[in-house]
Amino acid sequence: NVEFDNWREGGMYTFFVENTGSYTISAMTITGGGDVYSKGGSINPTNNGFTKYTAIVINGNMILNEELDFQVV
Repeated sequence: NVEFDNWREGGMYTFFVENTGSYTISAMTITGGGDVYSKGGSINPTNNGFTKYTAIVINGNMILNEELDFQVV
């Protein structure tokens, strides 16, 4: 599970998740009771690679965009 703290209303965030195996993220929350929304309602970081996330906080909820499959070139 992932929890987002110290967020700011209207804030835009970018972060990477390195998945060193085939791990999954079962849930995400935002402090203060907001929800995390992602396309299709699931979060699927790339196995054995990096996934880039961009997010914006609107009305206490985080809207998350997932860009998959960043690999070594």
